Amino acid sequence: MRCVGRLVSDVKGVGAIPFENGGFFHLPIQCDRIEKCDGLCEMCLKRKERTDAKVTLITGSSIQGTHPSYLHGIVSGPIPFWSHIYDGDWFRLKISKGAIVSEDNMTKVKKAIADLPVPPEPEKKGRKKIAAPTVPAAAAVPAAVPAAVPKKPKRAAVKLAVPPVIPLMAALVEKPEEIDEENVVKIVVRKVEVDGRTVYLDSSTDKVYDMKCKYLGRLKEDSIVPFPDSDEET
Repeated sequence: MRCVGRLVSDVKGVGAIPFENGGFFHLPIQCDRIEKCDGLCEMCLKRKERTDAKVTLITGSSIQGTHPSYLHGIVSGPIPFWSHIYDGDWFRLKISKGAIVSEDNMTKVKKAIADLPVPPEPEKKGRKKIAAPTVPAAAAVPAAVPAAVPKKPKRAAVKLAVPPVIPLMAALVEKPEEIDEENVVKIVVRKVEVDGRTVYLDSSTDKVYDMKCKYLGRLKEDSIVPFPDSDEET
């Protein structure tokens, strides 16, 4: 039987489809080899081992490296959160941040996934509702004896970690006594690893800074690319 491994291709316009405003996403491809074990062929089993090891090193929202070398689950299963496949978590995040897919490219997408099993919807994170336990009539407390109301335990205070803030004007760092608080621009960033390098990332603009808060460029397709800085962006 045919292998059920889900793969991708980096061939632009065929397996890697561009967003209108920059970047690419992948189309799912079913492996065409013959299965060996658990529905996967020998090559996909090796990809699975490589992928499982790489996933343990993820520090951001995606996996580092060439995506065609990894196994993106099975064609009937959910799309991994790190995968750049159409309609996965990563793709939906891109769309929510303004990425656009043209009508022509959507036609390619629909044609490519027409014969593949529809993956299950991503699970929505949230608290599960717990049904209140029912009390049997025989165990009811007599009306003459008021039921004791248990005291709610006090919640321990939780200290929230304050993310690092980067002042964008070097002059303000050198001369703190001259700071005009109304003109200071602050950015909330988080540490990520890009190409094996630890940097700060501003998720709202994809700006990247080194560990000394020096602007490096923009994060595009898991790589840092040169791009003019502008502190007036909204």
